[in-house]
This record gives sequence, structure tokens and C-alpha cells, in this order.
Amino acid sequence: MLRAVLAVVLVGWAAAAEAQRDFAPENTEWNGLSEVLAVAAEHGVELEVVPRLDVGTLGPDAALLVVGPQQEPTIEGLSALLRAGARIAIADDHGATEAVLRAFRIDRHTPSGRRELALRGNDALLVARPIGPHALSRRVDALVTNHPMAIHHGELEPIFAFGESDALVLAGAVGTGRLVVISDPSVLINNMLELGGNRRFAANLLRYLAGITPGVASEGPARRVLLVPPAAPIVGRYGEPGADRPLHDVRTFLQRLGAVEIPGAGLRVLGAMMVLIFFLVAGSVLPRQSPYGARGMFTPATNYGGMAGRIAWYGRPSADLLDPLLAYRVELEAELFRRLALPAAAEPAAVQRALARCGVAAAEAHAAVQLLAELEQVAERAERGTVEPVSASWLKDVMRRGDALLVAVRRGAA
Repeated sequence: MLRAVLAVVLVGWAAAAEAQRDFAPENTEWNGLSEVLAVAAEHGVELEVVPRLDVGTLGPDAALLVVGPQQEPTIEGLSALLRAGARIAIADDHGATEAVLRAFRIDRHTPSGRRELALRGNDALLVARPIGPHALSRRVDALVTNHPMAIHHGELEPIFAFGESDALVLAGAVGTGRLVVISDPSVLINNMLELGGNRRFAANLLRYLAGITPGVASEGPARRVLLVPPAAPIVGRYGEPGADRPLHDVRTFLQRLGAVEIPGAGLRVLGAMMVLIFFLVAGSVLPRQSPYGARGMFTPATNYGGMAGRIAWYGRPSADLLDPLLAYRVELEAELFRRLALPAAAEPAAVQRALARCGVAAAEAHAAVQLLAELEQVAERAERGTVEPVSASWLKDVMRRGDALLVAVRRGAA
């Protein structure tokens, strides 16, 4: 028994260690990125591997190659950096960039590749073809992938694609910067760079990020490309070095306050006001009589529990009804998915198709998907602590729309 448990532990440890080596720049085996470093050296591109990236330390000439991040990058930081003129490539299939892609209106889905577009008939090795001329597709006839995802944008033409709406590589302008999204980072691993098309694409990508165009004179020095491996966090705010550090905002405020020049008369008035505020606060805080004689001193705290506790909790006078809204979202999705015979956390497209099959009108189905998306955004912002207070009118409006949705489903089913 002990040997079996030990074997399971060793297998799990080995699998975890192998996963940590995926897309590692120092890994020279099949699943590493050491050949990307070699391609950069072959084509004169300065490539630096960073263990941690603070967006605040970068300027508008920054160039990033982000591969399969394990932690969600800072959306605001990357957006501001791009608009300032940076070039960023994100290669990811199942990593933590879902929110970043949504911010740029890019959706990620499973490709519907056909067998004739797969290497040796293997559906896991789909082959993407170039769609049109671009610096990234120069002298590249095909890109071989390994268990890829696909991406789609309503306005951007794919650079490489498996099919009409199954793009592998998208590129577009964000402000004065350039964004490249690759839905399969495996096209850059050592094993895939043994293929001529994949290796030429890696060279094109590095030159594109560095601002090097073959046969065209460069307007300035080539950019240094920063390779951000999976374990490297991307943090901070553009233009504010160390914004993720503790007390950064307090320190910045004090620095700005110290730079303000106040005349002598203003200082005397400010000092008098501070003294007055001190006495007002002290007078309101200090007790006027001993609290130990008050009956409330020994009143036990209210303990919320069970159904009666929930009613008491949600019935408290409060300006923020976030908790009831989140509770309603859970109950609404559970009841809706039960009526539509859908699994939990079904994709919006699946919900819309199920509503159509149930006879719900297109306008009502679209409104339903919008409501679910709105509630999901509220839940995500609540986890990050950035959601605004939920008013009673907002909660009533959500409940009205949710109840109308359930009525439409019941009516359509009937």
C-alpha cells in the first residue's frame, strides 16, 4: 500500500515538474523555448528573458513576447503601454489571458479544423495557412500547431487561419502600438521550430516586435524584445514604476504634496485648521461617561445562521446590496441551466442556441446573454474588490430581467 501511494506521489511530482518546463527559455528539450533564443541570435534581435515584468518601468518603445502566462496580466497596464506605442505579442491557448482577450474583443474557441488541414491526418496537429501578405507571413507557407485553440475578432483579418472564423494569428493596431495574438504557443517550442515554416514565422515575429523590416531602412534603433515566460508575473501601471508595491499610492501622494509651495499665511491658516480638527475629533471620540455601566456593553453580537439568519442578513439597512445580487445570480443561472438542460457554466453561445431551440425570440435570447454577461462581470469585479455599490433599484432591475427570462423560457417550452 505504501509503495502504491509513493508511486502516485512520484508520478504527480514528475508531471508537475514537466509542466513547469513547458515554454521555459532555458529548457533545451522538445517543449522548451531555447530555440527561440537561437533564432533571435541568428537574426540580430536582442532578446532578454525577464523573471518579472513591471509595466511602469517600460517606455513607448517596449517590445514584449508573452508566452502562456500562468497569472492574469494587468489589463490596464498592457492597454496603456500599447496605446503609447509598444509592440506586444501574446501566445497563449489555455493560460490566464482570457480577460485580456475580452478587453480587445477577441474570443477564443475550439477550432473546427478538417483532416486535410492536419499533419499526417492527426487532428491534434492542425496546419494553419497564411491569409494575406504581412510581415509575419513572409516566406511562410504553413504553420503546424499542437492541440491548438482558435481566435476570432469581428473586424480583424487573420494572418494565419485554419478556416473562415478559426484564426491562429491575429494582428492589429491599438493606439500607436501593435498587438499580435497567437492562439497556440506550441508553434514556438523547440520541436516545432525544426519545421521550416514555424522557424521562419518565429524569425518574422521577433523582427516585427523589434521593428526590423527586411529590405526597409529602420527609422530608429531596433527595439529590445523582452521574453516573458509562463511563471513571470506582469504587474503595475504604465508610467508609474513600482505601482504594485505596498504604500506606492501613499508615497506618490506625499511626494506630490511635498512639491506644493504654500505661502506663509497659508501655512498659518492650515496649522490653525489642523488644530481645530484635532480638538473636534478628540471631543467626538472620547467618551462622555464610562461605557462599563451601559447595558449595551454586554450585549452579545448578532449571529446570522440558517434561513432566519439569511433573512436578517439581507434585511439589514445597507447602501450596498452586492451580496443579494450575487446570490440571485447563482440561483438564476442554476434554474435557467436546469430548464435548458445545460451543464453548469455553459458558454454564452451555447445558452443562446438553447434559448433559440426552446422557442425564445431572438431579441429576448440576446437580452438574456447580455444579462448573464453583466452578472459575470459584476462577480469578477467583486473578486478584485473593484465593483461599485449595488443599489436597490439596480437589484430590482436585475431581478425583473431575470424573472422575465425564466417566464420566456417557460412560455417557449410550452
